[in-house]
Amino acid sequence: MLKKGQTKRIWTKEQKLAIIRRYYEEHISAGSLAKEYDADKSMICHWIRYYNQQGEATFDSPSCLRHKLRLN
Repeated sequence: MLKKGQTKRIWTKEQKLAIIRRYYEEHISAGSLAKEYDADKSMICHWIRYYNQQGEATFDSPSCLRHKLRLN
């Protein structure tokens, strides 16, 4: 949920992949990455899960991830 006066942040495919790479290569927890990037931990966990299922292609379309989240 957005706080008053806060705008929705749009993450690019490159930003998502950079965070996921740090998760795997530097062994940084999703919680630590969330704090560092001022992001939601559960969102990062979703990115990681979908990356594991479909690789980089999962981030080709922004609406693709939103649709998957609604299905689960």
